[in-house]
Parts: sequence; C-alpha cells; structure tokens
Amino acid sequence: MRRLVLISSYCDTEEKIKVLKENLIKYKELGLDTLLISPLHLESKITELCDYYFNTKENPILCYPERILTYWGIYDFDENLKIKLIRGYCEYGWAALLQTKRLLQLGIMLDYDILIHTVYDLEIDDYVSNELKTESEDTIFKWIDPVYNEEHNASLHFIILTKKTAIEFEKSIEKEVFMKINGYAETLVDQIKEKLKIKNSQKPIKDSIYYHNGNEHHNFSKDGKYKLFFTKKNYENVNFEIYIYGLSQDCDIQILVNEKKWEHFSRENKLITSDILCENIEKIKIICEGVENDYMEEFYKIEWSLIEKL
Repeated sequence: MRRLVLISSYCDTEEKIKVLKENLIKYKELGLDTLLISPLHLESKITELCDYYFNTKENPILCYPERILTYWGIYDFDENLKIKLIRGYCEYGWAALLQTKRLLQLGIMLDYDILIHTVYDLEIDDYVSNELKTESEDTIFKWIDPVYNEEHNASLHFIILTKKTAIEFEKSIEKEVFMKINGYAETLVDQIKEKLKIKNSQKPIKDSIYYHNGNEHHNFSKDGKYKLFFTKKNYENVNFEIYIYGLSQDCDIQILVNEKKWEHFSRENKLITSDILCENIEKIKIICEGVENDYMEEFYKIEWSLIEKL
C-alpha cells in the first residue's frame, strides 16, 4: 500500500528548520513520500527533500475578541483579599487544524492508500519508525506533554489514516465546530476520534521541540525586586489597573501612567486602579530604588489581561 507523510509546519527559527530537514531525510530513508505545507517561505534545501510542497498564506491565528487562550492564577493580596490575574493569548489551534485539513484535502487527491499526518518536529525514534512502515489500522497516537509529563489521547502530532477515513476526518474539521469547543485543537481531534471510532496507539510519542512560557504568564516585570501585572482590555471602557506584588524587601517605588504618578514605599502588595481607559495608555514607567523601566513594549505585546478582586 502506498503511504504519504503529511507534514504540518511553521518553521520560523533555524532550530525548527534543522529539525524539519532531519525528519525529511529520515522519511526518505524509510522509503516514504512526503507532502509539506508551510505558511512561510522555505529554502530550496528543504523543499527539494519533499515529493510535494504547498506554500500557503493561510495562517488564521484567532485573537480577542474572537477567541483567546487564557491562563489565570489566584494570589494573596493581604489577609482579607485575593487577586485573580487573567492573561489571554491569541489562539493557534484553528491555524493548526486548518493546516491538517488542507494536508488531508491535498493528500486525498493523490494516488496513495495511507495518509500519515505529522508535525514537523515529531521525534522519529525506533517506535515511530516501525509504525511508519507497518500496515496498521487507522490510529491516533497518544502524545506526552514534556513539561508536565502528562499523556494525552489525541493530538495532531502523529495520525495514520486510510484514505476512506481521511475523507471523513477532513470533513469533520470545521471552524464552526471548533469555535464552540471549550478547549484546544486536541479536544476537537479527540471528538473526531470518538465519532469515527479511530483507535488509540498503545504507546505515546513525543516532540523534538517544545516551547513553553513557564510560570511567567502573570509577571511582566523587568526588575527582580518586584513582580508586575497590569490590565489590557481595549475598546470596552475598562480602566487601566496595575498590580505590584511579590516584593522581596521594602522598596521605594514610583509608578507613572501617562501624566499620573503614584508612590509606594513598602514590601506590601500594591493595586492601583486609574481613571484612564486601557485604550488611552501612552506611558507606563516604574522607578524602583532609582532604577527606571519603561513597560510600553510589554503592554503592546499583551493581547488581553484582567485583574479581579475575590
């Protein structure tokens, strides 16, 4: 049976390109044809390793207010009050799912019996190599989250489909359905797995590369003497708030927002609610023990953030 490896990618660093190239070479050594999709232009040294290459401008990252991915944490303000900090990021799930949909659409048109969906940095160890060569059934491979060492039953990292199942799988990837899901791209994959009765692998697979934001979702500070969080929720008449917490010692702090100024000398937490709307913020500076830091660049980078009192 003829087998085609479908490779989803967004390789914007040399590290990613290196891993993609290594994997393309491994697929060739295994005697497998490849179809690579990329929203970024890739050099000929990469594309010449592919049997098929599809360069697309599609990369539909969803941002607020359409959809965001949130991380929240609850922190003690004092003995009587807790503060909930909520950080929202643009959501990449639909961009990944659409690449999968396009890859399946292209693969279905070609003369192959088995379509194998992968991501560019799949770790091709002995187990994966054997599965790539085996005449297996429709299978969605379990995946291990390398940060929390958690095993997930569904992901886009490694999926083997007969053409018949691939047709149904592709039809099941719909934005309207995804937008109703309170979860990740993997949540939709898991739903499709159950609907089409696709089996799970016995063993999980891993990525070669994994980027993680660590525990700094709620700290924008450039100064190790304090932690910092502020609101950004434009176009909804939300007042700008700034929260300084986690001070290791008493500090002389000055907070400047536009033309307003607040002073704080303590190691206690400080929450300031201004009368300035988030969309009107033009300057954020904090001076701590004589050291000044400008936070406008950090503010511009934030998609959405909010502070709630509990």
